[in-house]
Amino acid sequence: MRPFYAAFNVLRAYCAIRLIMEPLSREWLIATLIILHTYIWVRVFYFLLWRAQAFRGAMYTLSVLLAGFFTFGYIPGAGDISRGVIAFAWVFLYGAAEYFVLKYVYHTRGLIIESKEIALTLYPRMSHDSDDKEGP
Repeated sequence: MRPFYAAFNVLRAYCAIRLIMEPLSREWLIATLIILHTYIWVRVFYFLLWRAQAFRGAMYTLSVLLAGFFTFGYIPGAGDISRGVIAFAWVFLYGAAEYFVLKYVYHTRGLIIESKEIALTLYPRMSHDSDDKEGP
């Protein structure tokens, strides 16, 4: 979810900068407005997934992803690029950057991101096994 929120912010800034550069362009005005309405689409898709009781553990994340796919096509020139390739590349780059920042900047040995349903480990913990400990 975090990578897509970051992508929305980057797209929003890109559209706003292009609108400032071309203030009379209807294309960039509409693109900026559509990107600003992405958060409304997140709520629409969340409601639809909630009503269908689909993907219960990942409803919000999936609604963010679907809203991004829905609004990305309105950006001028974005129709030539495959959305799946962009989404995969963005998530991969975001995950790699987060991994390196956590490992080399903050020197963490392992980090668990927890939610109500699942717990994901970003990279394996480097701790000793519990078999080596003595006692009851």
